[in-house]
Amino acid sequence: MPNNIGAYQGGPGIEQISRRNNQSESQLPQGESTPPIDSVVQLQLPQVLFQPSLDQALTEALQPTIQDRSILRPERFQALVESSREQLLDLADSIKQDTARERLREADEVLGRTVELRELLRSLQSLVQQA
Repeated sequence: MPNNIGAYQGGPGIEQISRRNNQSESQLPQGESTPPIDSVVQLQLPQVLFQPSLDQALTEALQPTIQDRSILRPERFQALVESSREQLLDLADSIKQDTARERLREADEVLGRTVELRELLRSLQSLVQQA
C-alpha cells in the first residue's frame, strides 16, 4: 500500500520521501483573484457584526428629529395641533379630488382624537397625583 501525501510519495519508513513524478507540478494561483500583499485589506467583520437591527433601523427612520424642542411644552403643542387641524381642514376644502379630501379629513380626525386622548391622560395624571 503506497503512502501518498499530496504531491509526495512516502517510502517504506522514515528514511525515504520522494516527489511523485506522475502528477504535474502544482501551480500557484493566478494573481488576479488575490490582492497584492502590500495593499491594505479592509476587515468587514465589524461592519457585519455591528449593523443595527431591523427594529433599530425602523425606529430611527420613523422617529422624527425635533429641531425646536419648545414645541413639546403642553401650551405650545396644543396651539400647534389646533393650527395644524385648521390648515388640514382649509386644505381639504380647497382640494377637488374626493380621495385626497377624505384623507385630509381623516388626518384631522386623528389629530382630534389625539387631543382628546392627551386631555384624558392629563386628567388621569391629576387624579393619580391627588390620590
